[in-house]
Formats: sequence, structure tokens, C-alpha cells
Amino acid sequence: PASHAPSSWLGLISMQHEEAKQRIARHAFDRDVVLEVVRQHGALLCSAGPRLRQDPEVVLAALASSSWAFQYADESLLESPDFVLQAVGTNPFALRFVREHFRAEQQVVLCAVEGDARTFEFISPELCADRAFVHEAVRRRPEVLEFVPEPFRADREIVLLAVSANGLTLEHASDDLRNDAGVAVEALQQNHCAMRFASETLRELRSFVLDAVKARPLCLE
Repeated sequence: PASHAPSSWLGLISMQHEEAKQRIARHAFDRDVVLEVVRQHGALLCSAGPRLRQDPEVVLAALASSSWAFQYADESLLESPDFVLQAVGTNPFALRFVREHFRAEQQVVLCAVEGDARTFEFISPELCADRAFVHEAVRRRPEVLEFVPEPFRADREIVLLAVSANGLTLEHASDDLRNDAGVAVEALQQNHCAMRFASETLRELRSFVLDAVKARPLCLE
């Protein structure tokens, strides 16, 4: 029955994972087998032989499947700036497992954030409070606006940078800036659907609505 489909799929996935686990346990030192397994089940890198956990290609293959694999890489890779950069480029969420000092490295963090805005949550407090860094992060990935500290969501320059690239980020601007006609129109020019994130006050203002329609005729749909 269709109602049993989800549990059947879960059972199949669980069985496949168990088979993969047994396979890598039997062939922990066989590079070809380990590569094949971790490409599908990255976290099973934990069962690979020590030499293979030192192998960048193997670890990156595992990371492509699961960010959790980063924890099982050899110490020599965990402390390598070049490898850490490759790791977050392969899977941005590896950032949550990197050593603390790397979460304060702008090049590493920007690489992760550019891949997925949600990784902004894992950066160091120092970078999080650095306006120049936040400005650059938003420039590279406007969706970051959702995760930056409140003062930056009220920073008109930063918000304009975000909404001009992705109008829907207006949703995460401060109340004052969502009530700013210039900011709202900039968002609308990029995406007419941003109209719903302009303040209620603006949406009831005839002059704003006329400007909005001029910028994006579809904004009232």
C-alpha cells in the first residue's frame, strides 16, 4: 500500500547502509572499495584504514556525500589550509567541523558561504561582527542577509547590496528598511514577488504603489 512506502524506503536505505558498513569493514585498506563506498555513504570514512583517511581524494569523495566525513580525516588534513579550503568548496557544511582558527579565516569562510548561505552560522564571532566581512559575504551570497546580526540587517548599504541581487532578501531586512521606498523598489526591480515583503505602510501608500508598478508591472499580481 502507498501508506507504507516511506517506511519501506527507510528500511531499504537502512539495509543499504548496513551492507556498505560491512563491506568497508572487510576492505578497510582497499582504496577502490573504500572510494566506492564513501561516495555513497560519506560518514563511513570512519571505518577506512588510517592511510586512506590521509588520502585527500578519498576524503573529498566522502565529503561530497556527507559533511560528517570531515571529522574522520587524518590530523594532517585537518590542519592543512589548502585541504580545508578544498573541503568547504566540496561541501560547505564541512565548515561546522573545521578547527576554530579556520572558522576565522576569511578565505575559508567566504568559500563556504558562497556555496551555502546557511554556513554563516558556523563562522567565528569576530568575523560575524566585522562589517567589511559581512559586506563581502552578502556581495557573494545575498541570501546571507538572513543570518547576519541585526545591526547589519539595518545597514542600508548592505541591504541594498542584497536586494539588488536577490529581491526576496528584503524579507530579512529591518522593519525600518522594509519601510524604505528606495530599498523596496530596488528589491522589486530584481524580483516582483518582493512586494509582499515591503512594509504594510508602503503597500498602502499610493505614490509607492505607482513607483512599484513602474519598476515592475507584475508586482501587484
